[in-house]
Amino acid sequence: MTENYEAELIGSQKMPDGTRIMGYKMEDISDVETFIDDCTKFPGFTADFESL
Repeated sequence: MTENYEAELIGSQKMPDGTRIMGYKMEDISDVETFIDDCTKFPGFTADFESL
């Protein structure tokens, strides 16, 4: 899915319970909003936005 966006993977961590947390850097706010919407369409996925 990330190939549809200009995003840079800045972190990936597997948690003890088997879940994975991934962080991406994106410059275009409209891409961020669409990316979050797309992520939440997958069962078990959640998405958060943080401005740096």
